[in-house]
Amino acid sequence: MNDGNKGKSVARSVSARRASTGTGSSHREADYTFALANDDGVRDATINILQFEKWGRPSVSVGIFEGQEEVNRKALAKFSGICDKQFSNLPGNRERIVQHIRDMTGTVSG
Repeated sequence: MNDGNKGKSVARSVSARRASTGTGSSHREADYTFALANDDGVRDATINILQFEKWGRPSVSVGIFEGQEEVNRKALAKFSGICDKQFSNLPGNRERIVQHIRDMTGTVSG
């Protein structure tokens, strides 16, 4: 997860608007996935999600931790209260993460 952005969360739109074809709600604007390497990244992701809510921007958030056990308990508690789906680490959850993203985007596994 170390991509040179030390301390910064990475939010990426997994899917932009969804058509009402059974792959999700047509009113949902975007899904965001946050790569979380440390306390600062978790705090930044928390702020991002809260800002989307404040703007009334419907979204689904996913947090993928480099190592959730290393994150400050207070920052983790705040993030856990607002994030829709979390994965405690990348290596141990790789297949589950891939499947979750496929489910979010309506992609059929092959």
